[in-house]
Amino acid sequence: NQILTGNMISNVQPTFSGKTEPGVRLTISIADNTYNVIVDDTGRWSFTVPMALENKIWDYQITATDLAGNQTTLKEQIVINHQESVANIPVTGGLNISTDSGIVGDKITNFKKISFTGITEPGATINLVIADKNYTGKADEQGNWIVYVEEELQDGTYDYIVTATGSAGTTGVFNSYVTVDTCQPNANVALASGSDSGVKGDCITNITLPVLTGNTEPNTLVQINIGGVDYETISDNYGQWSVTIKSPLKEGDNIYTILVKDAAGNSSNATGILKIDTTSPSLSGIKFGDGFDDRCTNTYTPTIIGWGEAGATVDIIIGSRKHSVIVPDNRQWQFKVPKGFIAEGNKVQYITFVETDVAGNKTEQKIKFQFITEKPIINADISHSTDTDIIGDKITSNTKPILEGTVINTAQKPEQIAKAKVSVYIDGKEYNNISVDKNGHWTFQLPQELSTGNTYNYTVSVTDFVGNKNTFESYITISALSCSLDAECITGQGTNVETSNKTPTLSGTAHANSDLTVYLNNKQYTVKASVDGGWFFKITEPLGDGKYDYKVTEKTTDGKTNTFNGYFIIDTKAPTNLTVEVEDSALGNATIANRPDLTLKGKTEALALVTIAVGGITYQTKADTQGNWSYTFDKNAFIINQPYNYTVTASDAAGNKISVNGVFRVDTITVAANIDTNSNSGDKNDNITNVATPTINGETAAGAKVTLVIGGKNYTTTANSDGKWAITVDSLKDNTYNYIVTAEIDGKKNYASGSVVIDTATITPTAELDESSDTGIKHDNITNNSTPILTGQAEAGSTIKLTINGSIYTDIADAHGNWSIKITYPLWEGVNEYTLQAEDKAGNFSDILTGHIILDSKLDVPTATLVESDNSGDQSDNITNISMPSLTGLAEPGATVTIKISDHIYSTIANTDGTWTVQVTNPLNEGVNHYEVEVQDNAGNTKNITGDIVLDTTKPTLTDVKIADQIASEHDNITVQDNPVFTGKVDDITATVSICFGEGNEKHLVTVGDDGHWRYQHNSPFTLGEHQFTVEVSDKAGNTSSSTYDFEVISPEQVPVPLDEQRLPVEIEGAALSGAQVELLIDNELYSTQVDSTGKWNILTNSYTPGKYDYELKITHPSGETITDKGKVDITNKPLAIDNHHESLINTSAKVDDSAFIHSALEDVYINHQEQE
Repeated sequence: NQILTGNMISNVQPTFSGKTEPGVRLTISIADNTYNVIVDDTGRWSFTVPMALENKIWDYQITATDLAGNQTTLKEQIVINHQESVANIPVTGGLNISTDSGIVGDKITNFKKISFTGITEPGATINLVIADKNYTGKADEQGNWIVYVEEELQDGTYDYIVTATGSAGTTGVFNSYVTVDTCQPNANVALASGSDSGVKGDCITNITLPVLTGNTEPNTLVQINIGGVDYETISDNYGQWSVTIKSPLKEGDNIYTILVKDAAGNSSNATGILKIDTTSPSLSGIKFGDGFDDRCTNTYTPTIIGWGEAGATVDIIIGSRKHSVIVPDNRQWQFKVPKGFIAEGNKVQYITFVETDVAGNKTEQKIKFQFITEKPIINADISHSTDTDIIGDKITSNTKPILEGTVINTAQKPEQIAKAKVSVYIDGKEYNNISVDKNGHWTFQLPQELSTGNTYNYTVSVTDFVGNKNTFESYITISALSCSLDAECITGQGTNVETSNKTPTLSGTAHANSDLTVYLNNKQYTVKASVDGGWFFKITEPLGDGKYDYKVTEKTTDGKTNTFNGYFIIDTKAPTNLTVEVEDSALGNATIANRPDLTLKGKTEALALVTIAVGGITYQTKADTQGNWSYTFDKNAFIINQPYNYTVTASDAAGNKISVNGVFRVDTITVAANIDTNSNSGDKNDNITNVATPTINGETAAGAKVTLVIGGKNYTTTANSDGKWAITVDSLKDNTYNYIVTAEIDGKKNYASGSVVIDTATITPTAELDESSDTGIKHDNITNNSTPILTGQAEAGSTIKLTINGSIYTDIADAHGNWSIKITYPLWEGVNEYTLQAEDKAGNFSDILTGHIILDSKLDVPTATLVESDNSGDQSDNITNISMPSLTGLAEPGATVTIKISDHIYSTIANTDGTWTVQVTNPLNEGVNHYEVEVQDNAGNTKNITGDIVLDTTKPTLTDVKIADQIASEHDNITVQDNPVFTGKVDDITATVSICFGEGNEKHLVTVGDDGHWRYQHNSPFTLGEHQFTVEVSDKAGNTSSSTYDFEVISPEQVPVPLDEQRLPVEIEGAALSGAQVELLIDNELYSTQVDSTGKWNILTNSYTPGKYDYELKITHPSGETITDKGKVDITNKPLAIDNHHESLINTSAKVDDSAFIHSALEDVYINHQEQE
């Protein structure tokens, strides 16, 4: 701050700073705005007012609040005294428009190097002070001035002073401020709290007209495009902004773009996705996951499993108790019920499940679970059909006996008992999965024979349908020797040890051909067993009444001895007494019963079988050990006041009988009882109601006392004069109740009974696609079947109503609560919403379940190609030199992509944008590699495409690279053409050839002919001198070869004559007598010279081209003597280096070879071929 005096400053945006406790929350209030200030970990803080304040006195308040809520407040004033200009000569100033970004004239810019301009007295000197530095300038003839700030200014607000000094020394002063802001404003978008349903901050909502919000610099322009609509707003003084969407956004992903531009002209932009999800999540398959029954268990801490939407939260609720789980990616969630969540002892528990997806959409189900902890009771014994001799003695001669027994559990219904499984362990073997019928009866025949003479302990185990277990232990003795009364001698019923036959027959089994001795009544008899082991013995002497013990001994053919003991009873006497009477008979008449369920009773022989014949029907009972017997008839067995004749017969175990005849009749009142129509909700005939306090009514005799027993309580009333009565019971809990109504008057009684089911609530049904219709990924509610089957669970017997696409379907849940509906009208492609409601037999309506089925029967053809980085060379041809490339393409988002290539299979899942990429991890074969891509979407639709990848790792080769315009073959790559033609050949005519020159990076593409030859002529001339060129060849797979060559450009004058065309003079030297005359005739040309004083001579001829020439040499001495020599001389341009006669030849560029030396008898002569200058 520039402090003028006291609390007066010239800054329009004052800065406050200070120190307090760390962790304190600090606020500053000034100019009707309150700002939160950050306090650092040392307690220091600083804050600059974000808006310019006008010149006046400003009240401000600083409040500090610690973590305990204690507050300290400071209230002060500050005076803003900012002078724009004070001048003796006029002077104005401000940002130069060229560095004034954003809104011109707002004193805010994003230029770090700025300039100022203004108007003052012409020619005045300008001095600018800013950021503690001076900058000068001079006004022009019109008084315009400009000053450049050479130093970069950092972001912040700067006061500056402009002083203009005129030619007369007068001054003018202008002061103001400028804000430098180069920071890009934040461009973030979020859902406002009230629009961000579900998980906060995930950019997913179920509100189609949400409010978008964000935070950026204060007073900044914000522009958003979403759903094809543009929105615009300005952030407030705190930088907050919000936009309300006016046009409903589509279901799914909505791409938005945001552009933020501050006052300084800085801008930022961003792109994002806002997802609209208004579809309720799927919640299905809820059951116990412990391996037994779906909705019944034997533990109060079971594991509950179900299917939901990935990422959704499932709340499990019982009353005020709640637990939550998150649905994993595989969509199957599970919850281990903690101890105490379900109260122990409960037989039934309703549990509510609420699923909330990330967008906040909810699905709720209330499900009834049953808890059965009572152990089943099981018994076992040998079946009567395989228990030889005495029944129940656990001894049998049957080596493969049948074991049978009963499973009893009073807490279970017959159909539940029938789900139990029995196992038998005997003789070291275990036999499992023995079935139980609805009556609890089970039977099992041993599949392997047991050895005779042995006793076998066995254990029978039972596991009921919820996992409760129990066991029973017993034994079996297998005997080969048996004996009993023969079947023909059995005269009674229910026993094989008593008979009235005085000369009975004994029979049994033994070992084949064994010898038997029967000891009976102090006598012994011998018997021979048959070849099959059977035997019998007829007692010929009549026996008197009584019990006879006997013993049978056996001696087998191999000398072994066995013994069997038994007994039988002879009883030829009929029971001595039999009495019959009507129980609770009418006063004064023992033959009349005052109640319809009359009972006959009496006495006879102990344990005798009592048979009652009345009304054409036979009834039986048995006397007890004291001989007492009774039989109560059904109350509807006899017509009131009609006499019935009866015969009662008592038979002892041996079949001896005694009979008594009589008559009786029923004289009583009638009574009827049923649920009152108004209490019987739902079906009026099923006695199932949702009325917890039902009324039971009926008719009987006028004035009769009526007693109702139900739910452990007694209720009484009196029938009115019309005989009608009614009783309303106290509130009953949901259950099945049997009741009995007794009507009584003047000693006469009658009874009515019935049952009522109280059912005040029903469960919300569940629904999911049947397995046969759930194509693709299971349990995702997506199918390609347009007429699928929906299945689920509800309360047994309830009516299910499914409404989908305007069509209504119904079904009745079976005894296990299962229901199934076939949708007959084809679904629409896409989302098909449905509602489901159940009405139980009591008339209760469940909550409405909402859901959807997505029909996806279409699948676009996928694409596949090499990824750009792996498609070496031409990126459109699927030819590569990378042996393990990656394939990429497009498919339906979430679809499974399977690639088969070179006998290897790879798979992946397509991304949310449909892109997919697979890395080939097994090297491809050189050459063509065929691939097949199969795409299967979540609905099970499939599409296939095929293609080829060519692996080519061989580099192309270059040959015959040269300049076509070189001067001669012996002068390679030398040319007089300044834009010569370059040629060559490549072995791959599909390859790309390029040429570049020197160290330059510019490559020139060259066309390759059908025969592999190529040529290139440069488009600009080369300078004289040496140059380099590089030829590079790349095939379609990206394999590359290159070579670098030199070439030279020369002028025509520099072209060398070919050696075979050069004409050069020949120098011939020799030695002779001093003063001698030398003449040389060559090619018809005569040359002459004289030998010098040293004896040397030399002749230089005209120019000759290389070749062989005739010569004639003549030397004339001073004495007149003449010497001649003739021959051929071979003139060549090849250098020659020889030493002849110890004299060295001086070689030049053209020499005469050895054959060109001339020999004479006196001296040696040699020819030296001279280079022409």
